[in-house]
Amino acid sequence: MYKTNILFWPILLLFDAVGYMLFFWRKFYKMPLSPSKIIVIKLDHIGDMILASSFFRNLKKNYPKSEVTVVCRSLTKPVAECIPYIDKIVVLDVPWFCREKDSNWLSTLSFAFKNWNKYDIGFELHTDPRNIFLASIIGKYSISYGIRGGGFLLNKIIKWDVMHKHIVQRNLDILMGIGKKVDDGHLELKIDKNEIVNAKKKIGITSDNFVIVHPLSGREEKNKSWSFWNDRIKKLQKRMVLIGGSKDESVLINENINLSKNVVNICGKITLK
Repeated sequence: MYKTNILFWPILLLFDAVGYMLFFWRKFYKMPLSPSKIIVIKLDHIGDMILASSFFRNLKKNYPKSEVTVVCRSLTKPVAECIPYIDKIVVLDVPWFCREKDSNWLSTLSFAFKNWNKYDIGFELHTDPRNIFLASIIGKYSISYGIRGGGFLLNKIIKWDVMHKHIVQRNLDILMGIGKKVDDGHLELKIDKNEIVNAKKKIGITSDNFVIVHPLSGREEKNKSWSFWNDRIKKLQKRMVLIGGSKDESVLINENINLSKNVVNICGKITLK
């Protein structure tokens, strides 16, 4: 069963049926036991990168001698820099996820073929067929779920558990699917203390008793109502509440959030870190 709109299923079934006939031989490859280079395709958004921090920790625990590289967007590079288990970061702004103006298919394909089979293992965490294509090109052995189609390009398809699970656990299930042990999945970011000190100076606060709230996302259908956020912020006002977001979101925050002495709009005033 595909985790996509049911209207696409006939096309995906046909696409996969042809693909499995042409690429059946990929399933006979053996996974490298001691890979020297591992690539992880992570081309989605900021929150997705944060939620993947537990995957990288567990990946490094299972492959401590391997060099772990992540392919990510320029948008999420600052987050990747805060995950201590990533050895190298490669920025690739692909046209199917990005809002960046310079993302295009030509540069994406050029990157893929310039890095043909460069990595011993390629993990893809988003289960997107376009990402799977990248993983199968630059990884000698590629691993992911196949629930959106394109699984025929993978060497190892991880079984999708029909039970409802958080994305953190879905990521860890990929490692468990190749026989690796994982921990409780807690998230982990290492932020330079100087970043915090400089940010506090920039927005003019001295207290450490504050909480940051980010009400808006990149997709409108994910956003909660303004009344929801104002209610939550009111309950948090025993400490200072900083309302974060991009510079473009600052006007919306001013118009819709009940700002006060303890509720401050910091949209666009500090870095992502």
